[in-house]
Amino acid sequence: MNMILISRYRQELMGLAMLMVVFHHLAIHGMNDFLGFLHLNGGFGVDVFLLLSGMGLYYSTRQGLELGKYFQKRVIRIFPLYFAITAVTSVLHGDSFVTWLLKATTIGSWTTGVSYDWYIPCIVALYALFPIFHKLTYGRTHGTAVGLAVSVLMYMFMQFLPYGSNFQLWLRWPIFFLGATLGRWMFCDEMRDGGVRPRS
Repeated sequence: MNMILISRYRQELMGLAMLMVVFHHLAIHGMNDFLGFLHLNGGFGVDVFLLLSGMGLYYSTRQGLELGKYFQKRVIRIFPLYFAITAVTSVLHGDSFVTWLLKATTIGSWTTGVSYDWYIPCIVALYALFPIFHKLTYGRTHGTAVGLAVSVLMYMFMQFLPYGSNFQLWLRWPIFFLGATLGRWMFCDEMRDGGVRPRS
């Protein structure tokens, strides 16, 4: 697998993943077998997107992670637009201010179950947990092994969730951190090429 090529064309791959998800949600009837297969499995675009997001996020923090700047960038990227979208839909649905606030901040998704969608709460939680993952793996000799162990253990834990859990959310967490591990692997390759070694 050529990780440099994946990194170089990450935006294009993420765009393709988004198109897969959009196609998956289209209500189209009478498709042939090939298009029907793509339509049925288009949800895997979410997995591709999260894998690439984790990879890109780790690679973007290869020089280190400043928590203040890190969280500021994510908040600005996500919440202004998300606040606006949830405000419009809350007005259309006649939601109270508290209900809108629970949706807009994604707090409701983890507490009362009030949520606009599952994806934004998922990615916000992953962004919030990423600095811990970064601390465990960054610059360490066995950081890639630690990253793989975190991903595998997380996946194993998900298997014990009770029936009725939001599996489309939970089972995406290991994929994101596997992507972050791939990003870490790319970073170490770059360090070796430059003659630098990660600390133990």
